[in-house]
Amino acid sequence: MNSATLEVRVDKLLRGMLNDYDSAYGFGSMSSSVYDTAWVACIKKAVSGSTQWLFPSSYNYILDSQLSNGGWPAHPNSTDTDEVDGILSTMAAILCLKQHFQTPLQLRHYGNQSLIEKIAAGEHRLSILLNEWDVGKCNSVGYEVLVPSLLELLEYEDLYLEFPGKEKLLEIRDKKLTKLRPEVLYQGKHFALLHSLEAFHQWSEFNVDKISHHKIGGSIMASPSATASYLMRSSTWDDEAEAYLRLVMSNGHGKNTGGVPSAYPSTNFELIWVASTLLEANLLPHDQTTDYNQALLNILEISRQCSEGLVGFAPGIEPDLDDSSKASIIFSALGKPGFTASIVEHFDSPECLKTYQEERNPSLSANCNALLAILLDSTTYPSKQVTIEKLVKYICLKSQQSDSLEDKWNLSPYYSAMLMSQALTEYLRAFAKGKILQCQTTSIQQSVMITLFHCLVQTLNSQKLDGNWGDKGPMEETSYAILTLVRLLVLPHAQFLRPQILSAIDRGRSFLLGSKTNAPEHLWIEKVSYSSANLAEVYAVAALYIAIDGPSLGQPVSEICKLNNGELAKLGVLIGQGPLSKSPRWIVLASWIESRLYSLEKQWTSTEKDCFEPVAFSWFLANNKKNSACSLSFTHNMIDLSTRINQVTMLRLEDLASQNDNRKERLLKQMHHFVQIFSQPELPLKGFQEIQKPALNGLQDGLKRFPLMIITNGKTSYGNLPTAYSPAATKVFSSFADFFSKQDAISNASGSLKEVLGLEAKQFLTAQTIQLESAISKSYRSCLSCPSNAERSSINPPTGLTGIPLLFSLATCLQDRKNGRRPPSEFQNLLLKDIRDRAESCFLMKQQFHHSASVACRHQAEMSIDYQQSLLTQALKQIQRSKESQPLLDGIVMVLEYVEIRSVETIATHVEVQ
Repeated sequence: MNSATLEVRVDKLLRGMLNDYDSAYGFGSMSSSVYDTAWVACIKKAVSGSTQWLFPSSYNYILDSQLSNGGWPAHPNSTDTDEVDGILSTMAAILCLKQHFQTPLQLRHYGNQSLIEKIAAGEHRLSILLNEWDVGKCNSVGYEVLVPSLLELLEYEDLYLEFPGKEKLLEIRDKKLTKLRPEVLYQGKHFALLHSLEAFHQWSEFNVDKISHHKIGGSIMASPSATASYLMRSSTWDDEAEAYLRLVMSNGHGKNTGGVPSAYPSTNFELIWVASTLLEANLLPHDQTTDYNQALLNILEISRQCSEGLVGFAPGIEPDLDDSSKASIIFSALGKPGFTASIVEHFDSPECLKTYQEERNPSLSANCNALLAILLDSTTYPSKQVTIEKLVKYICLKSQQSDSLEDKWNLSPYYSAMLMSQALTEYLRAFAKGKILQCQTTSIQQSVMITLFHCLVQTLNSQKLDGNWGDKGPMEETSYAILTLVRLLVLPHAQFLRPQILSAIDRGRSFLLGSKTNAPEHLWIEKVSYSSANLAEVYAVAALYIAIDGPSLGQPVSEICKLNNGELAKLGVLIGQGPLSKSPRWIVLASWIESRLYSLEKQWTSTEKDCFEPVAFSWFLANNKKNSACSLSFTHNMIDLSTRINQVTMLRLEDLASQNDNRKERLLKQMHHFVQIFSQPELPLKGFQEIQKPALNGLQDGLKRFPLMIITNGKTSYGNLPTAYSPAATKVFSSFADFFSKQDAISNASGSLKEVLGLEAKQFLTAQTIQLESAISKSYRSCLSCPSNAERSSINPPTGLTGIPLLFSLATCLQDRKNGRRPPSEFQNLLLKDIRDRAESCFLMKQQFHHSASVACRHQAEMSIDYQQSLLTQALKQIQRSKESQPLLDGIVMVLEYVEIRSVETIATHVEVQ
């Protein structure tokens, strides 16, 4: 890359911001917002004894921004496809138009009939948006108070709206405001909630005159909409607030078009994000004496003086975790002491750090920035190591639980991935340098390695053919992804994928250099989404010019999850053979590495690895081949249950191979005992919480007594296994039962899904029992307590034996609405059963196909397989037609891919690697 071009771009960016900076009002480049503009357009003022609309240009801005479908987007020249953006913007715009229709004042140029048509079209579109809105999945900032407020204001205008999520929305709102009283906002402390002051516009008991002391430069928390609400309700006209709004219109992104952003100024936020990004990429001198760095430090010091030593997104605004952490990073990079001790003290919470004191849900990206700030801060304080460990655990857990790395401050998952890769690699570097206390267990570092390598694979796998990433903003999201790959290239296991990573970076950079579009990309989240030309430019510059090879993480990191080079060499030979050859070489290799990393974390015995590692490899390969949107924890859960299914199956097969009927009888009794555990009538309905972890302490020098505690209706009972039972078998069965008791995702699923899961678990064990019983001589059968005829008739032994229906049921539970998803409809449930049955048929027929000696038999099996797979494809397409079923479909497709891999004997090939 041309260094002269780099210097020009960096200088232009930095000089532009400093030239726009005003010591009294700051600056900001956030894009204009229909929502905020609609509030400003509703302001009336008495001028020369005549009441007038104060900002006619804002009213025209709203009129011109309506879409052909009747709704309003968050910003012109975009769509209302983002749920909350479209809902808030359309509600505010309708409110604005209704008020102008009722009281035209001086703005009579727009005919009543045209306004009626616009309002009617908007109401129709709003009804559609609200009915499609999944409130439970919403993560936007402040929606829980803004939308209910607009609902009430529209009711004053005779518009009453009902929709499925309304009750849930009001419940969230009430919980948020439980402890809030108007007099709390009258106090001297700045509250983040004041930034959304318009949410209390209809509060008759709220006296806005008592919050005038909260004004900063004429604004209420740098919010045009909050300031507009304040100005409308103030008992005396506030010239300073009016001057602020006029300044925003002239100096903000709208530039006298009438449009205003959701926040102005955003001085600290933009300066901090630009500077920290350049410093972290080593594209800005780490020198306090340069003009820009001096100016930056002066601005930040002024902000800290009026914010308890912390930083908000603009001077005088309530400090937050994100801006404070980024500012501390800049201090550390420029050789000054950071201030993370104050950050931790101010924002600490049991699970992580809060962005604001009144925050409803934490931010992954803000905690990544906080972790990086703490790691780079040279100062020491008592809670530092504990906080590092807490944040690392939180980031890994949230990353592994998320289908996509969604965050409340940015719409792109690649933004969170970029910050996570930066923070966690810095953590590994600190670990290698001995800066992390050794008392912190290796499992934390292993979890970090698993999280980062999965992030690497997902980022590589999601690049598009033309070299870009993302669906919401290809330029900026591509920049995030490139920076992610550069940071992850230093991982020890990334060296096996180095050609793929370098190629992806090169193609991404070519896309950035070759793209002709300058269209704004609204990825950032305020009350609605917005874009910033300054942020888009700095990430593009960093992605294009950051050095590819960063400092090595060091030998201690390489030792955390060391791979067997001999196994890797054998895998390299097998990749070109058989079923594995159908998948891209790097995906097979990456899947194998992921399976080994997870195996190391699980700490299986050598015997358990025989079951675990082939299964783990198959699941990761299934995930990566389909580039599944399922979370890493979903994959881990499916691996864990599949392993237990395999362990039970192998236990039965080993006894079937034995000629000893006594041994078979002993295992049969154990199997039947565990069938009875899963026969508890209330067990499936309550989500398996009743099964407690078996007490294995008594398994010293042979099993003497094995209690399995069952709690039903608050009463405890025990199923005691005789001393003659096999300790090895007992461990397998208890591990199988224990799996269900430890899954929060299962407990949170709906009752009907849990019931099905319990029945499938019982059917799997019963089928195993029936198969074993059939191999025992008749002389022994008469004295055994085996499954009843009724139980036998409800089971198709081959189906039950595979365990595949159980995996389908688990996948459905994990994707249920109480885990943030929508439940399948009755029709979808029928389709799922059809898919499951046909997948079973394909699996069994393929096994038969591979073992058929006769050409005729193989041909017949092949025709049957093709027919079943065509029906399977049709059923999948029917589920795919409904948008809300996408998470469920992702899980089912992944299970099918796993079944496909198993059925063509990839595992048999893979076992040769062991």
